[in-house]
Amino acid sequence: MPQRWVRRAGAGAGYPAGGPYPGEGEYGPGKDSCGDDTSGTDPARSPGAAPACPSGVPTPPTLPVAHRTGPAATGQRTGKNDNVPSVDFTALLVDAAPYQPTAVVSARRLTEPLTWRSDRGATLHAAAGDWELTASNGDRWTVAPEAFDRSYRQLPDGRYAKHETVHAVQLTRSVQVPTREGTSTASSGDWLLRDANGALWPVPDEVFRTRYRPA
Repeated sequence: MPQRWVRRAGAGAGYPAGGPYPGEGEYGPGKDSCGDDTSGTDPARSPGAAPACPSGVPTPPTLPVAHRTGPAATGQRTGKNDNVPSVDFTALLVDAAPYQPTAVVSARRLTEPLTWRSDRGATLHAAAGDWELTASNGDRWTVAPEAFDRSYRQLPDGRYAKHETVHAVQLTRSVQVPTREGTSTASSGDWLLRDANGALWPVPDEVFRTRYRPA
């Protein structure tokens, strides 16, 4: 998904050393992946209780332990998905077809957290250790280390090509899509993609047609 980079989250980028940082506190100590209290201080919940995520909306993947000590120190993701309207993504993807990526990208490993705003206006977050990918037209996005290692291979010229097939369907209505980087808005005509691990993300139609072909 093409992104507009607007700022870095961290000291020296308009934010004081030690925070607060964009979205800090949405996922943090005493919060689970739905943003619910697990510390026992919330009378409506007991410690360790199952998260009350909206039905049908997958929760974000669990971050490595090193990424769960606070966004200011580690770049933990802070996108909050508990207010995303319930969507039956299984039903949306029932007619999804396999597609093969065609884009060749340059890649660099992030050394600090990164926050940006997508072309659709969503605020998304990447952690230190993620990979920042840049397409030939300048579009940028981020990929988690485990997904990058699994689905990208390096070419002789030093760039990378994605070899993992995805399943995709063109949407006929707008939906809110919970992604690893935060919640993204997909408009009617955009494509909804799912990888082999079940991760979801939207791609605008004009971008999809230049980066994927039927498998």
